[in-house]
Amino acid sequence: MKDSLRVSECFYSIQGEGSTIGAPSLFLRLQGCNMTCGGPTTLQSGKLENGAKWRCDTMEVWTKGNRFTFDELFNLFSQNGWEDALQSGSLHFIVTGGEPLLQQASVSGFLTQLCERYDVFVECETNASLKPSDQLLSMIDQFNVSPKLSNSGLN
Repeated sequence: MKDSLRVSECFYSIQGEGSTIGAPSLFLRLQGCNMTCGGPTTLQSGKLENGAKWRCDTMEVWTKGNRFTFDELFNLFSQNGWEDALQSGSLHFIVTGGEPLLQQASVSGFLTQLCERYDVFVECETNASLKPSDQLLSMIDQFNVSPKLSNSGLN
C-alpha cells in the first residue's frame, strides 16, 4: 500500500550502537527481515541451529506489527510527545528492523515527508544484503551496517 509502512514498534531512546552512540533518538522498527539469524527455524524452535553462535535479539518484535499510513505515524509521534524532540533539530531518527531496505520505496517516501517537517539526522540500520536506491541514499545521513557472518546460522 502506497504511503504506508509495516511497523513493529516506534520508541524514543538513546542510540546504543555505532559512532552516534549516546544520541537521543526516535526509532522506527520496521516489520520483516530477509535473514533468520540463529538458524532456519529458530523463530519456531527458539534454539540455535545450523552452527549459529547467536540469535537475532529483535526477532520476536520485527515478526509482528501493523501497517501505518504516514499520517498515522506522524499522529503517533504527536500523541507520544515526540514532536518537540523532532522539532529541536538535535534528535536522530533511526529506521531499523528486521531489514528496513525490504520497504525502501515506502521508507524513501516517509523520509521525504519527515525531512520536510523536521530537521533530523537520519540513520538506517541494515544487514547490507540489499542495495539502497539512489533516492534512499540521498536521505540517509548514516548507515549502521551489520553484515552477517557464518556464526549467524545462515546458509
